[in-house]
Amino acid sequence: MLPEKPIGRMLRTEEVAHTGKASLLCDGMQRGGPVQQIEFKPFDFAQDKKPGKFCALAWVYAPQGQESKGTVELSVTPLDEKGGNLPGYGTTVTPTPGKWMLLAVGLDCPAEIEGKKVRGIRIVPIVNGFENGGKVYLDDVGLYRVNPEGR
Repeated sequence: MLPEKPIGRMLRTEEVAHTGKASLLCDGMQRGGPVQQIEFKPFDFAQDKKPGKFCALAWVYAPQGQESKGTVELSVTPLDEKGGNLPGYGTTVTPTPGKWMLLAVGLDCPAEIEGKKVRGIRIVPIVNGFENGGKVYLDDVGLYRVNPEGR
């Protein structure tokens, strides 16, 4: 049974970072994460705004000494013309305390899936099971086009 109110919080912090000065702290979260959505433009021929091959990356860190059994999933979901979910991709890790860990998901996103036009991709690092006081830091989360020139 889920609680009446959401558990946990997300905030920008400079406590720890993989690169740069800041990361996103997910503190005491039961389930959730930041959402990034990339819309493909039907008449925009820029390489980064159309279907193709991509790699989604996210760096994850749990503090040294933490004993939480929570996980972080990197979810990548193609979207149809109405913003509905199409079959997606993902990978999950139980963070090792005191060590930055990389999550990576590769996908070859076609122009159509199951007869529906693909109009975008949603990427979400989903923090799950840290409601008992666990912390997770996310950094350098992004979606990258692979082989944009088709070589």
